[in-house]
Amino acid sequence: RLLRVKVLRAIDLQRRDFLGGTGDPYVKIKLQIVENRNSVIDFARTHTVLKTLNPVWNQDFLFRVDPTKHRLVFEIFDHNKLTKDEFLGMFSVDLHASIPYESTECLFPIKDYSLLKRSVLQRVRGTASIGLA
Repeated sequence: RLLRVKVLRAIDLQRRDFLGGTGDPYVKIKLQIVENRNSVIDFARTHTVLKTLNPVWNQDFLFRVDPTKHRLVFEIFDHNKLTKDEFLGMFSVDLHASIPYESTECLFPIKDYSLLKRSVLQRVRGTASIGLA
């Protein structure tokens, strides 16, 4: 089945750029097999929004999914020109529980997700809003 994903926005991201006080965030989206967290079946990336902790991407993506076997992982990063991009937070979506069986609607029901850490030592805050149809 084709799944339409709308990456809408994030709010109140953790500040990583010490000089400017803002960030240049983007989102990586990975389609994974639920039982194998290291698997990446498909991948997409939003554009980078410059100088903000409240980015609006408003981008749509299409993934071919099996809702009973796949999940989506969303990771937000701060783009850096001179150093490695910094992790700002993540969340995952269990497709079996999150999408209707079949959807013909053009509208995306938008849902907010609290951002999570990848490790204990990371500081993460904020929420991200996406829609699935």
